[in-house]
Amino acid sequence: MAPSDRRDGQRGDNAGFNLNEELRPFLYAVHLSGLSVKGKVKSLVAEEFGITSGEDSNVLGPVIDATKTGQEETVWAVGIPKAWGVVLARDFLEAEGLALNRAQFTADLINFALRTGISHFNTRYEAEFLEWDAIQGRTTVSLHPWLLIMENEESKGWVRTVPLVESNAETDLERGYSRIRFFINRFREVSSFGGYKDQAGIRELTGREQKLYSGVQRSIRWMGIASNEESIGDQFIATWIALEAILESVEYPKVFGGERRKVRSQITEAIESVNLPEDSDELFSISEDMIKGRAFSGHWPVRKKLQMFANSFGIELEPVDTKLVRDLQRIRSQALHSGQHDCPISRERLRQLQYLVERLVAAATVGGYEDLEDEEFSNLSFGSVGPMGGARPLFLEERPVPYSMRLLCNDEGQWEQEYLVEGKIYNRAKM
Repeated sequence: MAPSDRRDGQRGDNAGFNLNEELRPFLYAVHLSGLSVKGKVKSLVAEEFGITSGEDSNVLGPVIDATKTGQEETVWAVGIPKAWGVVLARDFLEAEGLALNRAQFTADLINFALRTGISHFNTRYEAEFLEWDAIQGRTTVSLHPWLLIMENEESKGWVRTVPLVESNAETDLERGYSRIRFFINRFREVSSFGGYKDQAGIRELTGREQKLYSGVQRSIRWMGIASNEESIGDQFIATWIALEAILESVEYPKVFGGERRKVRSQITEAIESVNLPEDSDELFSISEDMIKGRAFSGHWPVRKKLQMFANSFGIELEPVDTKLVRDLQRIRSQALHSGQHDCPISRERLRQLQYLVERLVAAATVGGYEDLEDEEFSNLSFGSVGPMGGARPLFLEERPVPYSMRLLCNDEGQWEQEYLVEGKIYNRAKM
């Protein structure tokens, strides 16, 4: 087909198409396999994402009624639970990709809520008791292959299949409601990454917050993958990736930062003073740059990262945690680097690793952490309360910033005020 004339008199390849390149809201819905709504509880929505089973029928109905597949598939009937939400995109294909990510996060969060076996949800500021339901722990909530996308406030949209795997077991939303609601509330800050407010710029996340929140989301995703694997070796590898994902969600002190800079200088001098042999075969030659690259890689060992992570979030590690990570790291290396599939790991040790990851993820839900070695001084100050009252405004480097105030009980049993600002914890006693 030849391109037709444009209204401005010029010819273009996209003639006949009215392309809207502006970001605009799209609604999405994906049926959640493994979840039912047979009880009184029919939905659970947190701001722009959540679970719905009937309230959306008037909104999504026009798209469903306009498609043959939508009419035939029972998953779009009222009373069928769906992961539902809003994303910002420039077209339907972009919206579909974003929608699948948000819907998958919803399913991952539900699974994490149902399976997490920690008796207490421990963070820097609280420890809450959690009841355990073994039947729910064996359930897998997954995305159904049908996806619906529609432009907000318009009847344009599509219903189509995507390559997903359905679940067989099922749990009811009412039965798991208290646990799922608890986790959705605790993960509210973490869920803001990739959400509507994040996309629209209403809630601007700093690089520190993005790294933390995305790391938590990746970790619970890999925990979900681990639970769906059949072999204990595959479960272990996926759980270990979940461990590394949560540990890599924070910034650590530089290996050769602070007083350790002197050590770097001494190591550099020592390397440069060594007489390196000259090998006739360049393949086996050793250079100063190669040795320095190995020595100054800048990565802390996993067991040190584990302790730093715990200290940054103010949680306690159990004595066996560090030893567990050190021992399992060797097994992980054998599996990844030598292709050894039959991992010599018991289900008890695998569960210990899962329990550790669960505690680390729970700790990160506060939405920020304390820098262990803060080499930069931050000017944090309060303004005066205005005539209308309310909270005192907080300024970081003379810039107004949103914040939340928390109370922390120190080692002497005294309460201290802490302020969570852009993913970082500031202690009033240290300000």
